[in-house]
Amino acid sequence: MNYEKYLAGKCSHRAYYAQFVSPNIKEVVRSNIGIKALLASRVPAFNDIPLERWDELAMPLLFSSAIQTCTLLGSGHLGGASLYSQGSGAATGG
Repeated sequence: MNYEKYLAGKCSHRAYYAQFVSPNIKEVVRSNIGIKALLASRVPAFNDIPLERWDELAMPLLFSSAIQTCTLLGSGHLGGASLYSQGSGAATGG
């Protein structure tokens, strides 16, 4: 689903943005905002949860995303090749 299809009305707002919600993002929101606050919200877009609380999610999301990327790189699941050579540990560029 791409942005042009979204703008053309070929997919819903919810469907378009749902593609960007990973299990990692759900966990960070659950851990930092909390299920209780989400369920207590009376606004569909959670606008009654202070913006500062949402802003505070940036660092945990960046940190957990970096860890996930490093884990995938180290396991060879990104790009099909390891980022490091076996012998020296020097970056090979894959």
